[in-house]
Amino acid sequence: VRSLRRSERRYGKIYVRFGRPVSLRESLGPPGDAFPVDAEERSLALNKLAFEVATRINDVTPITASSLLTMALLAVLGRAMTFDQVRTAVRWQLGDAARRGLPLTSSARALETDGGLEAALDALVDNDVVVRFDGGPDTVYLLGPDQHLAAAFYRNSIIHHFLESAIAQLALVSAAEPDVADPLEAFWAAALRLRDLLKFEFFFRDRTSFRAALEAELDRDRPGWAECVAEGPDGIGALHPAIPLTAHILLRSFLEAYSVVALALEQRGSAPVTDAKAFLAACDGLGRQRLLQQRIHSPESVSRPLFATGLQLAENLGLTEDGDELATRRADFAREMRHLLRQVDAVEALALTELGGVLASRAATADGSTPPPAPTARSGAPWTRRPSRGPESCHRSTTSCTGWTRTAARGRPSSPSTSSTRSRTGNGCARTWNGPAEWRSGSVSGTWPRSSR
Repeated sequence: VRSLRRSERRYGKIYVRFGRPVSLRESLGPPGDAFPVDAEERSLALNKLAFEVATRINDVTPITASSLLTMALLAVLGRAMTFDQVRTAVRWQLGDAARRGLPLTSSARALETDGGLEAALDALVDNDVVVRFDGGPDTVYLLGPDQHLAAAFYRNSIIHHFLESAIAQLALVSAAEPDVADPLEAFWAAALRLRDLLKFEFFFRDRTSFRAALEAELDRDRPGWAECVAEGPDGIGALHPAIPLTAHILLRSFLEAYSVVALALEQRGSAPVTDAKAFLAACDGLGRQRLLQQRIHSPESVSRPLFATGLQLAENLGLTEDGDELATRRADFAREMRHLLRQVDAVEALALTELGGVLASRAATADGSTPPPAPTARSGAPWTRRPSRGPESCHRSTTSCTGWTRTAARGRPSSPSTSSTRSRTGNGCARTWNGPAEWRSGSVSGTWPRSSR
């Protein structure tokens, strides 16, 4: 009876879109023509056809309200958000999607109104994906217990629409590193490396088409970006306000899962992986341990499918079987994953600082006071160099990671009843922030509005 009643519930809408048709004649030749006999040629032809079909499906997959809301809630790593915070985060992404002409459903467009946003949140609450707490001065929303993988399913249905931009952001961080002789070359090297690392998760076009897509993405946000990158850290710093920051939202779970696989391989020394099932079970345990230790932060990172693609990547890199200097190459791979996560941390810190500035400005304007200055283009890159604190050390109040220090400090609300410094450790990074609800950004400082706590 319970199952029957549940089947009568309304769970939402199903959207059907049709992409551009694929001609089998053009892809495989006219009927009756000899299909390639060579197994490798036949496999290549079918792979190209499958890739084209998948890409065209991606192009028309619409952005829904649920996907945007879960993307925003996953980004804050388990913290609750007020209605105002959810609205701000979602409408940044909604505005970017509309400006780019991405396919939007009626539910997504309804998020432009407070009524539509509230209705979409209520739908997620009714289906236990989101929890609403209204026992305090402000109603807050957060993902329900053990609902991170369900939320990731919604988010991942649209992640491809924002992927190039997220990759570009991490590549810009690499280009702004000190002692880089050619920042533009470093940018492209980092972008193409990320493409290779993520190729088992996403459908990427060939390298030439990928570069063209990345250039088009950046040209839309900031014409003349290449000249800015070529100038080095100062020019890259000037790019930041024009580029919406999403790398921490979209890429963290994948890179954290890969970091677990890399660490499990590093701990094996030179021992080959002979039992994939046992190795993935070991990754499950290691991942849960690191999540409990807050060395990784996304619950959806502890996922057998993500560990499986991480192992597939490791096999592709020659890190699972006997080989020359296997232990050294595994250690290098683990170090690369840690470095990428530190770059993700830096992007996240900058994005949260901006969110704090927007909310503080909105609240201050509403009560008639003078709003604090919002973060603007600053001279110098958003990240500058400090002496390294070691391979797994980073101070998150200034986001110093492997020698990286962001001049804009992480903005984060804290309990109004405390002014002590709180800390937690993750990714080998000590996260600290100061109460009672302060945010700082280089020369920019202010307070979070009471309504955002």
